[in-house]
Amino acid sequence: MCVQFIIESPREQPESAISEADGNLITASATGGLLWAKQILAHLNVFQEDTLEAWYQYFSTGRPEQFYALMQTLPTANSALQ
Repeated sequence: MCVQFIIESPREQPESAISEADGNLITASATGGLLWAKQILAHLNVFQEDTLEAWYQYFSTGRPEQFYALMQTLPTANSALQ
């Protein structure tokens, strides 16, 4: 599997599209770094869907309650052994 990552300047992309994914190509404007990272993590299946959404909510808001919500989505040590 080959994954390509490209960041383009805002002049090369419509302002309405801060990050786009098409197959193995994931691109973002200069202001789309967080969404770009989310799309990469989703493409690589790094997290389960609920964990990825909680991760995105925490880093987009920085609110402590979002951090605790993120931690609740992670598997426990006991569940990893099963």
